[in-house]
Amino acid sequence: MASLSLKLESAIIAAAVTLAAMVCIQTVMSLLLVIVRDKRELGLIVHHWKPSLFVGITGVIGSVGWFTAFTLERAAYVKTFGQVEFLISVLISYYFFKERPTRQEWTGMLFLVVGVVLLLISD
Repeated sequence: MASLSLKLESAIIAAAVTLAAMVCIQTVMSLLLVIVRDKRELGLIVHHWKPSLFVGITGVIGSVGWFTAFTLERAAYVKTFGQVEFLISVLISYYFFKERPTRQEWTGMLFLVVGVVLLLISD
C-alpha cells in the first residue's frame, strides 16, 4: 500500500522509493539498537564490511523484486509465490544437502501446495 499511495506514474519507481525509505528506516533503527546495546560493535561492523557486501547487495536485489511485485500485483499472489520459494528451498536442501523432511513437514508442504492451487483456481 505504501508504494501505491505515492501515486507515481511508474510502479517501479514507486516501489524503489518505498524500498529506499524502508532501508533508511531500518538502517537508522539498527544503528540506534547497536549504539544502545554495545557501541563496540560499530567497530566490528565497519571492520567486516567486505564479507557482508555480497549478502547486502543480493538482499537489496531481492527486496527490489519483492517491492516491485507487491506494487504490480495483488499481495495474495506475491505471498503465494513466496511460499513456492520455500518449497524450492526445501528441494535444494533435500537434493544437495541430503536433509530429509519429517512427516509433519511433508504434511505442511502438502497444505501449502493445496493452498496455492486453491488460490490460483479461485480467480
